[in-house]
Amino acid sequence: MKKNMLIILTLSFIPVTIVSHAQKYTWSVGYRSGIELLNLNLNSKKDFKENNAAWVNEIYATRMIGKHFEVEGNLRYWQKKYHNTSIYFDEPIGSGMSESTQYVNNLYLQLHLKYHFINRERYSFYVLGGTSVRRTIDKLKEQRTNSTTDQTYSNIYIEPLSIFSTLSAGLGLNYNINKRILISGTAILNYKTDQAMSMLNQGNYNNCSGNILLGIGYRF
Repeated sequence: MKKNMLIILTLSFIPVTIVSHAQKYTWSVGYRSGIELLNLNLNSKKDFKENNAAWVNEIYATRMIGKHFEVEGNLRYWQKKYHNTSIYFDEPIGSGMSESTQYVNNLYLQLHLKYHFINRERYSFYVLGGTSVRRTIDKLKEQRTNSTTDQTYSNIYIEPLSIFSTLSAGLGLNYNINKRILISGTAILNYKTDQAMSMLNQGNYNNCSGNILLGIGYRF
């Protein structure tokens, strides 16, 4: 009788063991950082000039759907500083020099659908596409100087929420350090569907931007 009970208990644990080893983590969260080229001209002299690049930070969460598809939502932020010097004319006072500094703060909420076309135990490559919602806050500080006066003006402008502000497509790589921890990299091209409110970036605006980001993730 004891022998039969031992056999039954042993067999009862086999399915649990199989399920445990077959378990796959479907969720992941992480952080990426990298460079964004704000106006992509496919010209190195224009693309990598000082006022065209911004440092980007993002946090993300993903969920696998089946073996090949994955949905990702991320929150991305970058700030860009612009500086401009010009001559102004004020009728009661006369002409003078104007120095302006503008801080453009962009916060994106993005949704991407990924397809893993190479999916190995150690790494996977995928294509992605999606769109975003954007909130932009501009802070402008201007100092006007002439022979008689020295005046400083400050203004903050919050743009209306921009829905479907970009359409994105790109490539990505996940490299698995172990079953839970991974290195995540993406290269994305964005098409901007609305015009950026950057008063000091005159003549440099076009509808394309691109970014390369690298970071780390955790599966659960």
